[in-house]
Amino acid sequence: PEVSLVADGAIAANKPVAVQSDGKIKEIKEFAVSAALGSATIIDSSQGNTSNIEAVCSVGDGKFVVIWLCDSDGDDLYASCGTVTGTTIGTMGTPVKVADNVGERVARVAYDSVSDAILMIYSNNGSTLMRAASISGTTLSLGSEVEHGSTCKGIAVAGGGGGFMTIRQKSNDCEVRAVTVSGNTITAGNDTNSNLNSSCTENRDCVDLTYSSDDDKYVLMT
Repeated sequence: PEVSLVADGAIAANKPVAVQSDGKIKEIKEFAVSAALGSATIIDSSQGNTSNIEAVCSVGDGKFVVIWLCDSDGDDLYASCGTVTGTTIGTMGTPVKVADNVGERVARVAYDSVSDAILMIYSNNGSTLMRAASISGTTLSLGSEVEHGSTCKGIAVAGGGGGFMTIRQKSNDCEVRAVTVSGNTITAGNDTNSNLNSSCTENRDCVDLTYSSDDDKYVLMT
């Protein structure tokens, strides 16, 4: 059987096509992508170069924020903003201390492009805490700490659509909370207080979150 369809643009012979939402077909283009690795850049020289990277996120405009725990500084949590062009890491801002003695040694960071906000979450001294940050150039300015809940070993945060979603693994429960940031001020909703996964184990990497801009939804992994 033959099917007659309307093309959207030129279609080369023997190339794959896809049907679009308007009923037209369009060639599926192939792009060659070459992998390239830039040079390493030391970010924690002021803390003695004995650190563990916890998380990193893009904050747009060719910038990123990285957070790390400093072994030689009592597991204190630090953050810095850097620039990247191609495979070259450029200017790194002066590291700022986010928190003292992050005993559970777990911290995460995320960025929301709609609110242009950064949110960090970490487990520290019997509590799970959050802290917002803003950027000027490569300088980070921190807001006040906000308590998220009791201590935990599994945490995650994702930003998108004008806010954030956080998840905290507590014993065998995973609790989810919506968060917004204005400037460096955090407004947090209530925990779901629902058991999303009763088989969740005590592990720092046992939960994760991501945001889908196509669907305006968060995807949760436990």
